[in-house]
Amino acid sequence: MSVNSLSIMPNKIYLYLIICCFQYLSAQTDVSGTINTSTWSVSNSPYIVTGNILVNSGETLTIEPGVTVQFDSGYSIQVDGTISARGSSSNSITFTSNNSSPSAGDWGRIFFSEVADDAVFSSGAYQSGCILEYCNITYGGGTESSGAVHSDRSHIYLKDCSITDSGNTGIYVYKASLTLESVNVTNSGSTGISLSCYQGGTTTLVANNCTVSNNNGSGLYYGSDSGQGSAIITNSSAINNTGTGFSLNDLYGGVTLSNSLISGNGTGIFLDANSTTNIQKNIIVNNSSNGVNCGYSGPYNLSNNIISGNARGINIWYSGTFSFTNNTIYNNGTSSTDISVLATSSNYSPQITITQNLIQENISDATSGKSIEFNSASWTVAMNQNSFINNTSKYLIYNQIDAGDANIDATDNYWGTTSSSSIDDMLYDWYDDGSVTIVDYASYTSSPNISAPISPPANVGKEGVSGGTQ
Repeated sequence: MSVNSLSIMPNKIYLYLIICCFQYLSAQTDVSGTINTSTWSVSNSPYIVTGNILVNSGETLTIEPGVTVQFDSGYSIQVDGTISARGSSSNSITFTSNNSSPSAGDWGRIFFSEVADDAVFSSGAYQSGCILEYCNITYGGGTESSGAVHSDRSHIYLKDCSITDSGNTGIYVYKASLTLESVNVTNSGSTGISLSCYQGGTTTLVANNCTVSNNNGSGLYYGSDSGQGSAIITNSSAINNTGTGFSLNDLYGGVTLSNSLISGNGTGIFLDANSTTNIQKNIIVNNSSNGVNCGYSGPYNLSNNIISGNARGINIWYSGTFSFTNNTIYNNGTSSTDISVLATSSNYSPQITITQNLIQENISDATSGKSIEFNSASWTVAMNQNSFINNTSKYLIYNQIDAGDANIDATDNYWGTTSSSSIDDMLYDWYDDGSVTIVDYASYTSSPNISAPISPPANVGKEGVSGGTQ
């Protein structure tokens, strides 16, 4: 090789680098205005949203894996047709701020209008319609009273998505169904996920393997009022939200919440349902108010849950039918707590069955506190085959049900003692106040009930993992 050839080589290298840089810079694509059917490709990424975008009715915007969409301040995408943003586990799609120092609420929202194409499913499998899959959506929610993702009467599907640092709600849905699979919503300025479906006909929330955490409000709120709203939430987490973990209100179509972790919130679960509500196999721990707060119609079935470390285990705030079975209710309350396990403020002849639960080491004020209190409503109460072990309180059961109503059936329980005088001391009833009914414990066991959970959980804690619970 000649000396001249060697001297030319650096120049070629510089030229090559300049061309590469130019190609990289030229890949940026500015977008705004009306969009017909088109594809945003990774080769033209990032896409800079310099003005509001409208995906026309009947048209489809397809976004390829690996694409980044950056929004100038305040701008949004409105979908009147279909958006198909389907990334992959190794190559996600990003919607984010175009600010050099981004912050919550920098840009508007991804808005699905009433005429957007609903997500369609067959036998539970997605077929067509609006979908966001493997998408990371950050710093949106700059539109007042809206979410970073907002649906107005359009059924959308989110799968393997992360929505963080919204200036408002993470996901907001109005009068529509919502299907979520492995979706994380965190650090929202308001509620993580909000469905407002009042008088909205038949709507359904299906959420599996989802996490709502560190939101400045409830983790998830769903209100339906007179609409036939229903919710199925499984294998999910509500962690460290300032409001309620899961708040499910006025749902006439049924509620299932199972195999989920609810921890570190204000109230753990709030239930106000006019339909069958099943709360099963959840871990409800370390919430600063009630672990479960429920009332109004039902019936409510709480079974096989761990309810531990909350300011109070369960609160019933209105009449209904309640069944608590095979739960471990452990270490709720503090030495200054009035009522540690179950409080009631109901009326209109509520009914409650408390069967085969382990109720252990709950704490309330030793001089005046109660573990369980029934107010003066005309309760029908059956408490059988439970194990009460080492609870701290003045009264284990404090009964204010008016005399003349049915006595409390509290037979076949284990009270931690076989001394009838000691059991008497645990109970406040007709023998202490002739204006209330009797707590009938005529038969009791000498050892913990083997049908109830045998022992409390050891070292109950919480760990949030991507998309779910551990």
